[in-house]
Amino acid sequence: MVQLPGFDPHAAAQAGEPGSDDYAPIPEGWYNASVAKSEIKQTNAGDGTYLKLEFVLDGSDGLGFKGRKAWAILNLVNKSAKAVTIANRDRAALCAAVGLPPDIGDSEQLHWKPLQIHLKVKPADGQYKAGNDVKGYRALGAQSAGAVADAAPAPLQGTPPPW
Repeated sequence: MVQLPGFDPHAAAQAGEPGSDDYAPIPEGWYNASVAKSEIKQTNAGDGTYLKLEFVLDGSDGLGFKGRKAWAILNLVNKSAKAVTIANRDRAALCAAVGLPPDIGDSEQLHWKPLQIHLKVKPADGQYKAGNDVKGYRALGAQSAGAVADAAPAPLQGTPPPW
């Protein structure tokens, strides 16, 4: 066993340190982020697939929330044509925000490219706690949806951030 002198987990939780279970929804707004993970999953009904994207907020916007995560689901195959149409529109907006064409072949091409995501607060519904939904994508520095394509940043080179 290794002794950890001077560490009081109760004091850390009270001070709002990571791990303090303070995962209240992030206020609605635009936040700087990057896609950290992506995976194809099967729908609960088993009759479709979706792309699950995990975004990590980087805190560079000065709004805080560095390291917090948000998720988006893009329906790839679904019995609802409308769900697939919405997902295709969102994928095109996401790709434009990071300077990629909408017909990328691998979701990993989206990883660690900075962009802004628009978060909305999703109220608790009895079964789930309140949380966030990703409802928009734009390039860093863009002020409106129309500026997304013009302001797409160059892809980052190197390794992902250490967080």
